This record gives sequence, C-alpha cells and structure tokens, in this order.
Amino acid sequence: RVAVSFLGYVGPSLARAQTDETDLQIVPLLKQTLLNSRVPLMLGGAELGPHWARLVLEKLVASLTNGVNSGAPLAVVRDVVALVAKFFLQNLHTLQRHEKFGQLWLMVLRLMLLFVKRGSDERDAELEEIATETLKNLLQVLLSMNVLGFTAKKGSGAVAAPPASGEAPVWWQMTWDCIEVFLPGFGDEFSKSAAPKEKEAAAQAEPLP
Repeated sequence: RVAVSFLGYVGPSLARAQTDETDLQIVPLLKQTLLNSRVPLMLGGAELGPHWARLVLEKLVASLTNGVNSGAPLAVVRDVVALVAKFFLQNLHTLQRHEKFGQLWLMVLRLMLLFVKRGSDERDAELEEIATETLKNLLQVLLSMNVLGFTAKKGSGAVAAPPASGEAPVWWQMTWDCIEVFLPGFGDEFSKSAAPKEKEAAAQAEPLP
C-alpha cells in the first residue's frame, strides 16, 4: 500500500523537467523503494502477494506511461527503463501466481515498446538501444523459463510447437503480434538468435548417458 501511494504521489513529477534537488531524487527513491531486496520476499511469502504485486506494477506502468507520453526528460526515461524491468523480473514468480499474469506482461511489454518508440522519435540512440536490449532480456528470461513461447506469425502458414501443457495461451500470440507492429522483423530476428540458446540450455539439462 505504501508503494502504491508513493507512486501516486511522485508519478506526476516524472513528466516535468527536473529543476530542483527534490525532483532529481525521484527516480533513485523509486528504485530504493521498489527494488529493495525485501520486497520479493514479502510479496512472495504473503497470501495476497500476487494481488499487491499486481497493484504496484500497474501503478508503476501507468505512472511511467503517462510520463513518457507527457514528455518526460529523456535522461529520466533512460533511467526508468531498468526500473520497471527489474521490478517485473524480481517479482516474476509472485506475478505468475496471479490469474491475469498474461495481461500484466502485455502491459509491461507495451511500455517497453513505448520506450523504444520514444527513443526512435526523439532520435535518441541511447534510449532506443537501452529499451531494445532490456526487451530482449525480458523475452529471453520468459522463454528460458518456458513462461513464454514462440508462435507462428499470422498469415505465415507456419506451425509453432505448442507448449507441453497443450494449446498456447492467447497472450503468447499477442506478444509477438504487438512487437511486430512496433518493431517489424524484430520477432523473426530474435527467434533466430534465441533458438541456439534454447537448444544449448536443453542439451545441458539432459542427463548424461
């Protein structure tokens, strides 16, 4: 509750030019609060942990989305890319317990793509690269944990391998479709680079004869 209230208080400040000492401390304070090593332990061990993790993530994404769309300084935007990614990954196991995990991931994905677009629109190569590499890392983690899988591009006629549990979740397809809209060709290139890593990980996991 404290984190949600804190985000509601400082969120609007992200969109304005940081001119005084207080403004300059907003992002560091957010990192100190949300990325504290005790947060995953508290959320992971609580019965309502997934609920509170969802509320914090939703408020964080909403605040950052508003900041990016409202013209937050590029230096601030570069700094918060890692913030949302780290919070998501540090609390991934807890968030997975939430029935709406797919929607929560898509929310984070759209924010990452918004970061990439802001970098491209503003011709800020550093922001664009930071956001793109962070997105790749998020995808790689989800793929390596079998939380996410590749799906066939619509209209391609290709058949994607279904997950071990049966039919792929709808949000798998939505993930790659959303990426394709913002970054045409990114999914194909990423799948080619990620496939060898997946095969290598699978081979290492197989017992020796």
